[in-house]
Amino acid sequence: MLRNIIKYLALLINLFFSLMYLFGIISVIVPSNKFVWFSYFGLIFPLLILSQIFFVIFWLFRRHKWYCLISLSLLIFSFPAVNRTFTLFHKEKSIVMPEQAKIKLLTYNVSMFSGEKHYQPIMKLIEDSNADIVCIQEFGFYNYTNQLTEDQILKRFQTNYPYRHLWYKNQKGKFSWGVATFSKYPIIKKKKVEYASAYNVSVFSDIIINQDTIRIFNNHLESNKLTMNDFKNYKLLSENPNREKFLSVTEQMSTKLSSAYRGRARQARIIAEEIRKSPYPVIVCGDFNDVPQSYTYHTISEGLCDVITATKYGYNYTFHNNGILVNIDHVLLNENYFTPISATIIHEPYSDHYPLLTEFQINKKPTK
Repeated sequence: MLRNIIKYLALLINLFFSLMYLFGIISVIVPSNKFVWFSYFGLIFPLLILSQIFFVIFWLFRRHKWYCLISLSLLIFSFPAVNRTFTLFHKEKSIVMPEQAKIKLLTYNVSMFSGEKHYQPIMKLIEDSNADIVCIQEFGFYNYTNQLTEDQILKRFQTNYPYRHLWYKNQKGKFSWGVATFSKYPIIKKKKVEYASAYNVSVFSDIIINQDTIRIFNNHLESNKLTMNDFKNYKLLSENPNREKFLSVTEQMSTKLSSAYRGRARQARIIAEEIRKSPYPVIVCGDFNDVPQSYTYHTISEGLCDVITATKYGYNYTFHNNGILVNIDHVLLNENYFTPISATIIHEPYSDHYPLLTEFQINKKPTK
């Protein structure tokens, strides 16, 4: 009797987690601005994958081994989604041709250089990367006396990057911030992508590389607006859980996340349309503020190759804060024109984002 109760209870829990897993799978196609709660299942998708693996192993060691097919079939059916999260296999790579141009691109949310405290090490990291193109989010400075100035920052970049595309979302009050694209190659066109946001911005820059023109999108999509106090409350809750605090913290964080998910869904569709209209091959990079198993990522990445997934194994993350480790910084390429070579996440804690250094090759001359 007790054995049957345990069996059916375990099966019920298995089915419950399997339902959440299905919600996580379809989160990429459900618009976040219409049904936002699906997005939360995409956010915790790594944990849902682990839950399914657990149940496969659990049932294999029980008398009713065939119950493992519930979770095993889900994992097999959704393998592309699993592979985006925990990369196990790569596509067969194109042959890298020595005579073709190799390009290094660094994308980095520098968090306003974290004040003057981290400006020098961040700049040294950028210079040491020897990237041909540097895309920065939360690029900015504080408008105080005796603080780091725009002239100081730009003068430092000018040494290695004579071409730049700056767009400040805010230039009033105590500080200025936005996005910046720096290039060793000429930038012939600069444009802002028009979408509604009080704090965030996307731009594209047309860059000539060895007579080929490519369009680079530098994105800082709708922020979750979680403060350090939110992260501290989350950490305290995980260390000392109680019902009242749980309800308070989850409600506060859910309100901010829901608003951000809806904003990113609208922004993603606008960016995807700009990508489709591009007369040149595209590179799309930056801080998406969303994981690979999300509507935002799925919408923007359609038809593009993710350099991390194409070149790195395992679970990779670019954002780190109070135990939250997620991959929200991405570099996506037109696979017909570029061959991904490598992706390196540089684990230096100068910002709450790690810089992502990618290398790829132009393998086909674009039509202008």
